[in-house]
Amino acid sequence: MDVIGDVLRTVRLRGTVYFQAEFRAPWGMDINGGEVANFHLVVEGRCWVSPTDGGDGFWLERGDLVVFPHGDAHRLAHDPAATPVPAERVLRELRSCGAECPAYGGTGPPTRLVCGHFERAAASRHRLLDTLPPVILLRREECARDDWLHAAAQLAAAEASEQGAGASVVVDRLAEALFVQVLRAHLSRETARTAGFGAALGDAGLVRVLQAMHEDPLRDWSLAELARRGAMSRSTLASRFRHAVGTTPMRYLTEWRLERARDALAHSGCTLAQAARLAGYANEFSFARAFKRVYGATPGSLRRAEAGGRFRAG
Repeated sequence: MDVIGDVLRTVRLRGTVYFQAEFRAPWGMDINGGEVANFHLVVEGRCWVSPTDGGDGFWLERGDLVVFPHGDAHRLAHDPAATPVPAERVLRELRSCGAECPAYGGTGPPTRLVCGHFERAAASRHRLLDTLPPVILLRREECARDDWLHAAAQLAAAEASEQGAGASVVVDRLAEALFVQVLRAHLSRETARTAGFGAALGDAGLVRVLQAMHEDPLRDWSLAELARRGAMSRSTLASRFRHAVGTTPMRYLTEWRLERARDALAHSGCTLAQAARLAGYANEFSFARAFKRVYGATPGSLRRAEAGGRFRAG
């Protein structure tokens, strides 16, 4: 069972590329914090990246890729001392001149960027995405070692410059593939295996437990059965699972069942009774109460919100 794939299908990941554009020094732009997970790929040149909240900045070189998974505000510029303008203004100017748009900024050294964002369904919840760090930085060398990641980045950059029919659809699908590869690359790092959901995916016993729950989420699992799947005692499972995932195995199972029900309500047209059964509840009242406790909204109001196409950060 591919736990990561199962999660990403259920949260309805989608990607969008805003633009591929050339910037020439001096230039700088502020990206407001919000409900999208921004990403920037340097195709040519270099640029300075710094969190708006005053965190440490860093240089992005050609072939580097940075993702802000929770939509944290940040700044891009030719130099740390540059005076930035709002990204909305930059985007408006780039779109106004279309394919013939000259380089943005001045006449100095060029930097070419592919910029976009990832989104997921507005009410979706999963600890895999919620526990990602504020910034994921992948250097060119790391991207090059991963053939799929390198290919996705190269194709996204190439397609973003195309103006042919269907180019925008192609590049958006490539952006989604790019996020999956970024996530895989991040979770393969040793640093990602020390805490959060990445720690669970680095623990062979916990992986077997997660696979069991994702393969058969409606089974009447007991802690003892899950412990046997993970080849460990119940106390060991409880301790290791809580340390890595941040909750108990049984609570995680409840959250995952509710997330599947949320997705079904929003996208499959199922009834409240069917969604309750999908979440493992015998009646609609118990389901609605548990649902509101997790999502802060009733199943009906959430269905209407997601039907309106509201998405949020990855």
